Amino acid sequence: LSEFEITDQKTLESICTTHGRKMQMEWKDVSMKTKCINTAEGTVLEYPKVFRITGSPDFDTDFLARLHILRRKNNNAPGEEFVKILHGTVTWFMCVEDEVAKVEVPKGWQIFYHGFVEHGALLDTVADFVTCTQIIGPSEWELEATGRENPLLEDAKRSRLEAAAAKK
Repeated sequence: LSEFEITDQKTLESICTTHGRKMQMEWKDVSMKTKCINTAEGTVLEYPKVFRITGSPDFDTDFLARLHILRRKNNNAPGEEFVKILHGTVTWFMCVEDEVAKVEVPKGWQIFYHGFVEHGALLDTVADFVTCTQIIGPSEWELEATGRENPLLEDAKRSRLEAAAAKK
């Protein structure tokens, strides 16, 4: 984990500057180690975290597939999500200009986005990837479902299952 995580302000500022981004919080309020405190089943997710997903994950992933945002409700402070893909390809759904888009990110890439961007990740029975995922921002935050329907989710699941079956 330590090889891939962002551990200091200088590194984070460099990443943000390179990509024309800026943290939405004062640096004094930014935590590099954070915790999601409201998952549906009471699971506490602490970050940074390495996700090793090979087929059926050992936790319910439906809440991650629903479109959601990351924020601390009591003061509306957003989290910033940074994900380095170490193995495989990860499928995300993101709202871009009020439309849901499917984004496939392969090994070797890093994706990062503001916590107020509606997004979801497809972790299904054929998923096979490893990521280092870090939510940077308030030390504790909530994953909040937006209620927006993801019109691409079921087709994406179906096409991945069909592709996996064709390989066998």
